Amino acid sequence: MARGVPVVGTRINGLVDIIDEGRHGLLVDVDDVEALAEAVEKMIQEPEARLRMGTAARVLVREKFDFRRVYNDLCRV
Repeated sequence: MARGVPVVGTRINGLVDIIDEGRHGLLVDVDDVEALAEAVEKMIQEPEARLRMGTAARVLVREKFDFRRVYNDLCRV
C-alpha cells in the first residue's frame, strides 16, 4: 500500500478493519481460491482501477500509518 499497490487479499481480521473494499483494493472470502484469482486478474486487466485503488491505498498509509503519527499516537496513550 505504501508503494501505491492495491491490496488483493482475504476478509480476515485486520484487513477488513483497514481496507475499504473497492477503494483500497479487493477482498475475497477466506478459502475462495477462485475469487482470489479473479481479483488478481481484475487488477491486471483494469489498470485504471489498479491505479485508482493504489493511489487511495498510498494516501491511507500516509494519513493513518505514518511512523511519526503512530509514534505520537502511542506516546499520547
